[in-house]
Amino acid sequence: VQALLRAAATTAGGVVNIGTETETSVLELLEELSRLHGPGAPEPEFAPARTGEIDRSCLDATRARQLLGWRASTPIADGLAQTYASVVAAG
Repeated sequence: VQALLRAAATTAGGVVNIGTETETSVLELLEELSRLHGPGAPEPEFAPARTGEIDRSCLDATRARQLLGWRASTPIADGLAQTYASVVAAG
């Protein structure tokens, strides 16, 4: 949230990546969400990858540090847990 507020307050244009700068695979995200859900979590269905499909991501947040003075302070597992709890609470 802080990164978005800082970005809204700047007049600089261009792309600013907001992320942890830690490589995370789609499978790791799925496993963490399944753990948060607990028993009864839907089982994934795997299919062959499509052309251009990504299986992991690692954003370079250098510009966020330089332009916004921002650095990720929440580990991805904690952020997923907070987001998941909010979605569950909202129904």
